Amino acid sequence: MKRIFLDTNVIIDFLEQREPFFKAAANVIDLGAKQKIILYTSSISFLNCIYVIRKAIGYAKR
Repeated sequence: MKRIFLDTNVIIDFLEQREPFFKAAANVIDLGAKQKIILYTSSISFLNCIYVIRKAIGYAKR
């Protein structure tokens, strides 16, 4: 089975539905969900996604 490394930008494109890359990112995620490929990423990618998405939605510190 193929192993695919997900870059932070691919994850963010999928989560934020950013065009024009959303459809391609969704296809890759879908293949992983159907267990046709193995998806992996680095641990820092999760933190980077949180940081970028919080900025995009205007998260306020409390």
